[in-house]
Amino acid sequence: MSDPSPYPLRYMPQLDSLRALAALGVYAQHFLAPGSLFVSTVPLGDLGVRLFFVLSGFLITLILLNSRHNISQGATSRSHVIRSFYARRFMRLIPVYFLFLTLSFALLPELRASAWWFYTYLQNIHYAIAGEFTFADHLWTLAVEEQFYLVWPFLILLVPQSWLLPVLGTVVVLGPVLRVVFIGLGLTHFQVSMLTPAHFDTLGIGALLAVLSNTHRYGAERIRRLLWLAFSAGVGLLGVVLVGKLLGWSSVVEFLLGELGAGLLFIWVIGRAAEGFRGLIGWLLGSV
Repeated sequence: MSDPSPYPLRYMPQLDSLRALAALGVYAQHFLAPGSLFVSTVPLGDLGVRLFFVLSGFLITLILLNSRHNISQGATSRSHVIRSFYARRFMRLIPVYFLFLTLSFALLPELRASAWWFYTYLQNIHYAIAGEFTFADHLWTLAVEEQFYLVWPFLILLVPQSWLLPVLGTVVVLGPVLRVVFIGLGLTHFQVSMLTPAHFDTLGIGALLAVLSNTHRYGAERIRRLLWLAFSAGVGLLGVVLVGKLLGWSSVVEFLLGELGAGLLFIWVIGRAAEGFRGLIGWLLGSV
């Protein structure tokens, strides 16, 4: 018999700390000198965004898998789960977000022509078309998250259990593949980075861990070994990216491998934090 899942659905305080650190990374990059060697070598904001994407993929999938189990036990219905999922997302974010937008567009009338992009969570596509940020650049990640939420419940709840792992593995692989395709189509790095499919690997890696933890043949010890493998691969990919930056290689290397490398590294961090880091790291995460 395999070990029980290392991530039962419960409050995991260290993940809240990781979310806070991700936000701090984004803020730090905004406030530090943009052209400094540190910011150009260690993009805290980009890393923070990737950590947030992996966290979202993991937590949302874990919640949906628990709901899927309840559906299979007859405790609820699929339609009720989907309605509740979107209702929670609405109440958690939309009122404050819409208030911010309404006040902003009232004060900045020159931006009102593009308001509908923001009210429909399509601002990332708007930025991609414009080729630059036109207003509130931090909102692109919110659009990616909402587009992810729009599709993800249906995938996790409707795909047969035996297909979930291969489907999610395909989603992860599609991330770097689509980045290559988009670049080949002539889009700039900025334009590609605004598009949700370009982040399939980080979102999918988090989801993959959640599904593995709910698959009987993957016990806790086996998952821990897989996490160490992911950690090693992530460090290796990020090492290649760092060497490339220092040696002046094409930025395409960083663009194609950096997201996947960060995702693999962060899934190890998230997996360990979900169980609970001990020692100094546990104390630090408990202090954030």
